[in-house]
Amino acid sequence: ETALDGKQMKMVNPIFLDELRRKKLYSDKLLDDIQNNNGSIQDLPLPEDMRRVFVVAHDVTPERHVKMQAAFQKHVELSVSKTVNLPHSATTKDVANVFVLAYYSGCKGITVYRDRSRDDQVLSCQIGCETC
Repeated sequence: ETALDGKQMKMVNPIFLDELRRKKLYSDKLLDDIQNNNGSIQDLPLPEDMRRVFVVAHDVTPERHVKMQAAFQKHVELSVSKTVNLPHSATTKDVANVFVLAYYSGCKGITVYRDRSRDDQVLSCQIGCETC
């Protein structure tokens, strides 16, 4: 994360940190590796149970993003707000597929954000990331 004064700061899920410490996996190098992997632990040598639980937005497929929203939408009269994060390589067809799936899944609205489509963004996938 970048603070308002332009300085970098690390923000780590405290439950994730506790789990790393409990399993005796914590190290500053591991945290650096996670940061260099866009916050994702999916390609790092960590136990499968941790990789299943601790995911970031870019780890979730567009279809799963829509299914999550649809699951909540069933129980809410108004619309549900959820962003589908797409990689930079996403095509117009990929975006259209998200909207069609959302419609047929009963979502009252859907937000799609394609990585690097704006100069400044909340979640970012670093340049050089093969999945972006």
